[in-house]
Amino acid sequence: MAHLSASKLTFTPKWDDLSDDEQMAEQVAAIGIVTKFGGTIKSQHVLMTDGCLLTITEYPDEIAAHKAVLAIVRRGAFELQSQSALTLEELVSWQDEIRAVAGK
Repeated sequence: MAHLSASKLTFTPKWDDLSDDEQMAEQVAAIGIVTKFGGTIKSQHVLMTDGCLLTITEYPDEIAAHKAVLAIVRRGAFELQSQSALTLEELVSWQDEIRAVAGK
């Protein structure tokens, strides 16, 4: 089953020291890492008030998502905060089971 990941990307101080070409190379490398771990970027959004890029990525599984994040962060230009992303439909579909288990 596919795993959706939501990641908030911000820049490290190293980013400011890179030339325009080096910054582009880091972006290309990050996308390449996602692809190497079987990921597909589904959407990207700029969150103006948080000053970050929110990316929704689909991976084959959660382990692949973690590996991609670790590889991207290891390069040093980006900081990532990543977590599982659930669709609203998924969450709503759990409600009957959650009520039964919770007893409420």
